[in-house]
Amino acid sequence: MSERSGRPVLHPGAPAREVTAGRVSFAGPRWDWGDGGPFDALTTAVWRARRGEGGTLLVRGSFGSGRSTLLRAAASHAEKGGFRTLRMFGHLAERDVSLGLAAQLVDALEGLDGRPRSLPDCGPTLYRVLRDLTRRCPVLLCVDDVQWVDPASLSCLGYVARRIENLPLLIVAAVREGEPASDPAVVAELADGGVCHGVVTLRPLTHDETVEVARRHAPGVPDLAAASAGEVCWRLTRGNRLLLREAIRLLDARVALTDQTAAGPELAARLTADLERLAPRAVVAAIAELGDAADREMLSHVTGLLEHDCEDAVRALTAAGFVRADRAGLVHPLVRATVVADTSATVRAALHGSAACRLRSRRSPVERIARHLLHVSPGFRPWAAETLLSAAHAEIIHRGPGAAPLIDRALRENLPASTGAELVIELGRAFLRRDIAGAPPCFDRASALTAVPRLLSDAAIGKAAALFHLGRHDEARRALEPVADSGPLRSLFTTSPVPAGWVPRAGLGHLDLLVDSLGKLRAGRLTEEACDREAARARQRGDLCHEAVALLMRGHLALSAGRLAVARRGLAEAQARLVEAGAARTSALLRLAFAGQAEAAVRSGDTAAAAGALDAADGFGRLTSAWWDAVLLVTRAEVRVAAGDVDRARSDLLNFHDWLDGRSDAPALISSRRARAAVLAHRTGLGDHARRFASRALDVARAADGTADRATDRAAAGPSGGHLDLGLALHAFGVVHGDPDALLRATRLLAGTRARLDTAQAHVDLGAELRRRRQNREARHHLREGLTLGVVCGSDELVARAEDELIVAGGRLRRPPPHLLTNAEERVAVLAGEGLTNGEIARRLCITRRTVEAHLTHTYRKLGITSRSQLPRALRDHCLPHD
Repeated sequence: MSERSGRPVLHPGAPAREVTAGRVSFAGPRWDWGDGGPFDALTTAVWRARRGEGGTLLVRGSFGSGRSTLLRAAASHAEKGGFRTLRMFGHLAERDVSLGLAAQLVDALEGLDGRPRSLPDCGPTLYRVLRDLTRRCPVLLCVDDVQWVDPASLSCLGYVARRIENLPLLIVAAVREGEPASDPAVVAELADGGVCHGVVTLRPLTHDETVEVARRHAPGVPDLAAASAGEVCWRLTRGNRLLLREAIRLLDARVALTDQTAAGPELAARLTADLERLAPRAVVAAIAELGDAADREMLSHVTGLLEHDCEDAVRALTAAGFVRADRAGLVHPLVRATVVADTSATVRAALHGSAACRLRSRRSPVERIARHLLHVSPGFRPWAAETLLSAAHAEIIHRGPGAAPLIDRALRENLPASTGAELVIELGRAFLRRDIAGAPPCFDRASALTAVPRLLSDAAIGKAAALFHLGRHDEARRALEPVADSGPLRSLFTTSPVPAGWVPRAGLGHLDLLVDSLGKLRAGRLTEEACDREAARARQRGDLCHEAVALLMRGHLALSAGRLAVARRGLAEAQARLVEAGAARTSALLRLAFAGQAEAAVRSGDTAAAAGALDAADGFGRLTSAWWDAVLLVTRAEVRVAAGDVDRARSDLLNFHDWLDGRSDAPALISSRRARAAVLAHRTGLGDHARRFASRALDVARAADGTADRATDRAAAGPSGGHLDLGLALHAFGVVHGDPDALLRATRLLAGTRARLDTAQAHVDLGAELRRRRQNREARHHLREGLTLGVVCGSDELVARAEDELIVAGGRLRRPPPHLLTNAEERVAVLAGEGLTNGEIARRLCITRRTVEAHLTHTYRKLGITSRSQLPRALRDHCLPHD
């Protein structure tokens, strides 16, 4: 307790509120009143009344705000402090009964001298009796539900209120917001008259106050459980005191509270009566069921009432605090659940069906329509299944949680078996995202519904993925064995629909891991160190296929970076692991290993070794429609061009063109092959095909990376698959069309990637084009750049072509610069530039610390630097890849 301006006030949040005013002591009720504001106003008014400053105090609040509770508590504590309390209340049934409230007051004054004998003269007589009563003790007159008091009684109350300014008499009147009063003028006088001590507006409790009430109510419950109960109470009641009391009662009865929990019979009857008094039952049920879809026009459609009648009903419910201000459903989930429980299932289904039809006529989003179709019986409309399926697909695309019930509901429609199987597969995939344990039964159900190979493969893959995530690896392997060699299964790997990682452990061909790794390689997010670590882990597990994939990716990284000798060794090692593992299930990987070796060999100028690598590929003559065989076509064409077999190279390029024409969505993994095919077609005389290849490659690359200008601006940010594909496409376009500007932009883009050999080829082709345009000075600059990079990469074919062009352009051949690093020195220098210590480099490369120190000594001498901090810049200046 404290004193402010001579008036006692309450400490907000105190566990036991107590105010002392003279001999009057008020202890707060056990119900929590939030910030204590209502008690402050009430205590001050009582204190003033005891001093002889009579007046009125008006308490406002909506349904369940605690008006009656506050008045009862005030009367109880006033009696303990020596006040004489007189309690009266208005009632809806007596609103038209003249002087009904006055009769209650007359009965309360039973036995007092001067009590009015008849009601017509009760106004002046009641005032005299109350005045005489205040001479004995202070008087508190509590009037609840003033909005339902008849006009005559309100007139008597106003007569008394205007004459108590100098009496120890306090009139506390409670009025319910949203309800029209029988005599608004008198109620306004109680609130604004000269003897008014204030107006108390009861607001709902805040979130923190609601949680605190729940915590205090259960002192023996652990804090975590009490906080959880408080959150549930807040969600159901939104701080409404009456509903909060009901929620706590349900908790005491060990009822598990959810959003579907309805109030008990006593409160439910009271809620139903209040709601039906404010609005027609059909409108209330529609608002509870339809939620934010229940606008004025929708309510009129589903209930059959006029729009203005529906608007009046919603306005009354909103004013009473039942409906949200934005008209988006009932405020309190507890009230909504109570209304829903009181509405029959048939009526609810009819409301949702009518709402679905209306939303469809409005062309609303399928997600909103499907939300209502979930509550309608099967066979409702022919378009129901299609709408549910469309909504489910939208949920799956956005990874929403609502796909499973939508698909399950669509299955209950009259659908063909194949369509039903597709729906069940989608249902299983939805479970994979949310509840993996429920996925295998869905895929089993799909397999039982169809005999279509594609759907059987989809179901098998989905089931295997779920079993893997559940740790049942052997079952996952057995699930895929029946469809392991099927065409549909192979085609699915072009888009990698299964999460990378489960295939290697299940021993199922590793194609999914391959696609995922190639995608990371194209995006510049795969490093040789990561491949080395993955290969070491696979070697420890004895997983030869997984190790082969890691080695294959490491070889392709080296090939892209222009380290041709390293690439050839790495790809040969990957081939050995694949052969050891057995080529039956890994034929695609084996073909890619041979193709990589052939590409590295032909770019090194070793055409015989390239041809031998292709000949060693088992069954190479029987190419399929898979993307990896399309890659082989371009590689074989490149080898045949280098060997002088132009006719057969043209045949391979034409076959590759036919393969692309048969595909509307060729995988992004062959983007570089399309650009390479354009250059080869140009060199073999297939001018039209070359232009088609180049234009299409440029369109695809720009679509993937945006505009060329934007990509050029971002090139300095780091290597990426978009820059590489766009650079290769611009290179091909420049070669085919003889466009030096395109070639120049290609060199700038490729310089920001790890593709040193492709950068060298772009420089040489740009130099050759400038030489043909007699711009020899600029041509020599680019030819020397290409020649230097070609020497670093070890590409004899490119070096020879660059030297020939340089001589024709009037340049002189120079000896290879002595400062060029060996492959081993380069790897050590790159790691040292990244900040690794000598010991870390030695462990990473599996060499001794002394070897690392020797390589760094040679590197410093060749690059002309003296410290490790100078390495990053020196490496960039010498065209070495460095992140």
